[in-house]
Amino acid sequence: MATEAVRRGLTRVFVQVAASNPSARSLYRRAGLNVAWPCAHWRPPLVD
Repeated sequence: MATEAVRRGLTRVFVQVAASNPSARSLYRRAGLNVAWPCAHWRPPLVD
């Protein structure tokens, strides 16, 4: 992905990874990516 981004002249790429997926987070960290900001998936409010 990074090679293709550079080829296209992009200076940033984003990968969204669930906090509950430590294997993926570790893989991306080893590839030189870091956390830009945490994200949370929207969930509808509970209805009583």
